[in-house]
Amino acid sequence: MSTQDASTRAVEHLRAGGVIAFPTETVFGLGADAHNSQAIERIYTLKGRDAAKVMSLHVSDAQMARRYATEWPANAKQLTDKFWPGPLTIILRARADELSPRAVAPDHTVGLRCPDHPVTRNIIASFGRAIVGTSANRAGDPPCTTADQVRALFNDDALLVIDSDCANSGVASTVLSLADPLNPRVLREGTITPRDLGLL
Repeated sequence: MSTQDASTRAVEHLRAGGVIAFPTETVFGLGADAHNSQAIERIYTLKGRDAAKVMSLHVSDAQMARRYATEWPANAKQLTDKFWPGPLTIILRARADELSPRAVAPDHTVGLRCPDHPVTRNIIASFGRAIVGTSANRAGDPPCTTADQVRALFNDDALLVIDSDCANSGVASTVLSLADPLNPRVLREGTITPRDLGLL
């Protein structure tokens, strides 16, 4: 199956409320339509994920990301210009009316990430809106870095696995909160360090 055929099938699967396993520059992720609560719940069930842990949104570019944030502060623009696409998740105040309630944190924020993988970005761009995403693994276990690992772990015919390589770094994205733009905070350090972000 060609890359374009795989992308078309993935978009159809997302529109039907299905879950996909997609490659990124770090690990494989599990994704579903960020507007579909039932689809999002399928990911929680697959992973055994704590229902209180909200997943981040994966977008094709900064323009798409802006649709889901109430504001786009100057430091969000500076950082996304520099690090997107790439392993940086930025937390901002959510425009909740654009999303399923299951995609918005209790403090009315949302994490936004633009993965550095052309196949996945093409899928999201063709889908036309964000997908929720989380690492492809059972809760508490190491994440999968290949499509074969995903298939072996989940063994679920309803899960559509995208056959494409990821960078296999195995390191999750850095998570930076800009919910208060004047007080940026690194919530999880990945390959992008606080020094890289200009916070040290």
